[in-house]
Amino acid sequence: MKTLSGGIRAAGKTSLNLPEDWQSSTTHFWIYLVAHDLQENSNSIYLIPQ
Repeated sequence: MKTLSGGIRAAGKTSLNLPEDWQSSTTHFWIYLVAHDLQENSNSIYLIPQ
């Protein structure tokens, strides 16, 4: 398992460099947001790459 932290939330976007042998069919993504003060957090969202 690999956890990546990308961009700054205020920017509204991020990009990640993936290895050349990356296989989307074997990858799972969850998005989970946490406030800077850790007082609020989101539900996690599961994404399926297409």
